[in-house]
Amino acid sequence: MPKIIEAIYENGVFKPLQKVELRDGEKVRLRVDERRIRRREFLRSWNPLRLERKVTADEIKRLRYEDIL
Repeated sequence: MPKIIEAIYENGVFKPLQKVELRDGEKVRLRVDERRIRRREFLRSWNPLRLERKVTADEIKRLRYEDIL
């Protein structure tokens, strides 16, 4: 029966984060899921502000500077 086991990869070896019931030398199949968010997924999850007008880079810099003061 398939089981999900979290592991850490160190020095070329997968180290399980929990006890596993396997015999030494037993062959297993691993599926590696990357935890990094890909750019496309990030952009889909990001909710940009809807502006009423275009804002220039100079305006943004000025507003940031005013916010610091």
